[in-house]
Amino acid sequence: MNQQATELEEAIIGACLIEQEALPLVADKLRPEMFYDNRHQLIFACLTAMYQAGKKIDILTVKEELVHRGNLEEAGGAFAIAQLSSKVASSAHIEYHAQIVHQKYLAREAVLGFNKLLACAMDETMDIGDTLIDAHNLLDRLEGESGHQDHMRDMETLMADALKEAEDRIAKSVNGVTGIPTGLNELDKKTGGLQDGEMVVIAARPSVGKTAFALHLARSAASAGKAVAVYSLEMEGERLADRWLLAASNINPYRWRNGLANPQEVAEAHTTSGELSQLPIYVDDNSSVSMEHVRSSARLLKSRKQCDMVIIDYLQLMSGSGKSTLLNILGILDTYDTGTYLLNGQLIQNLSESRAAELRNRMIGFIFQSFNLISFKNAVENVALPLYYQGVSRKKRNAMALEYLDMVGLKDWADHMPNEMSGGQKQRVAIGSAIASDKEVLVFDEPTSGLDYHHMIEVATNLIALSKMGKTLFIITHDPELIAQCCNYFMFIEHGKIKWSGGWTADNRQRLHNFFSTI
Repeated sequence: MNQQATELEEAIIGACLIEQEALPLVADKLRPEMFYDNRHQLIFACLTAMYQAGKKIDILTVKEELVHRGNLEEAGGAFAIAQLSSKVASSAHIEYHAQIVHQKYLAREAVLGFNKLLACAMDETMDIGDTLIDAHNLLDRLEGESGHQDHMRDMETLMADALKEAEDRIAKSVNGVTGIPTGLNELDKKTGGLQDGEMVVIAARPSVGKTAFALHLARSAASAGKAVAVYSLEMEGERLADRWLLAASNINPYRWRNGLANPQEVAEAHTTSGELSQLPIYVDDNSSVSMEHVRSSARLLKSRKQCDMVIIDYLQLMSGSGKSTLLNILGILDTYDTGTYLLNGQLIQNLSESRAAELRNRMIGFIFQSFNLISFKNAVENVALPLYYQGVSRKKRNAMALEYLDMVGLKDWADHMPNEMSGGQKQRVAIGSAIASDKEVLVFDEPTSGLDYHHMIEVATNLIALSKMGKTLFIITHDPELIAQCCNYFMFIEHGKIKWSGGWTADNRQRLHNFFSTI
């Protein structure tokens, strides 16, 4: 197959040069990189820039614009531009020509992309999971690039489509529910169920039951025969299973969580588990996933007819900006490709596992998003554990732990076990534990996600106090308010790259404010 159409490229550019009406017909269908010939890319880039700037387009103005850009000779010179204008008599077929050029571009991109995937698949040093993600992304991009259909519809078409949609709703309506049932009659009456194409945000203060509500929706949808994909960034899959099991049975939650279930409850658990295991629910409890991972995974499930609904708990923990990679490098959990990392004057490079572990244990304290608390210890015991290893007496460390829990607003939860807490509460316990640790460097991953503004300010105040005690704090966050409260120096990361960094100056404050105002 010939993957280029240079004559048609010349015809398109020639039509744009001789007729003002030509470029608007293809401006939203073609981009400079879609042209095979590099000269044509330069000329078309010039044409689109002039069009967007509202400038008049003809042979002379285009030549002057290319001179201004320093691209005239690389584009073939003035004579080549004049020649292009003689390649076509009018713009009569320009849209058809553009469609063919676009298809040739897609063919070239497909060949290049699949060749790269083939090489990666055959390379034993490459992670096959990354290759599969690249494959999904390539298909997504190619499908997106091919979607240049005209979405403009006349009223006759629009009304016919609306009537067909209404007929489909009537056909699948069950007691007025046309979408996925929520299991809550009053909510279903108001919404007609969860509809295709909707994005529903469950928003509430911390610890009021957002996760419990989402899990109820998942079980209700699955019970109605709908496949549900659940991405749990906050809670382990086993804890979700516990919640589903307890919600679907009469088992005493306290006895179940503390290993005190009686024989009747154990028998009921096995029966309920067998029923729940038949539901089409798929759980991914990786605590550090990106939207790219979710999209690729959900698309794969959808292709297998295993995804009618996606639940993400919770969205704020998802990023993909590269912050988790940076955090792992700082924690000596991962290596870096370029640059230099010095920790207390020591070069962190090519360390043995034992040496890396020794440095981590001695110098670095972590609070990750997964809140790895000790499941058989209550909140005050979890916070007090670092003090135990520091040799603090039992009475004193418990008093100090209660003080730290009070700082994060959880003094009343001191006797509660981790499995009795929400993700936001467990996160605050982890913060209290980090405050109690005696490490020189404290690395916080989203320390205020899941907290309301009042508790966020309290945490920020304590972080500032820690820094004044001589601790080095490294905070990963999406929260501009936290940055404003705590920051002396910051780095702004986007798509895995440090876009800019510096002190907390007036210019950088405005820069950050402008960014968050656009999202």
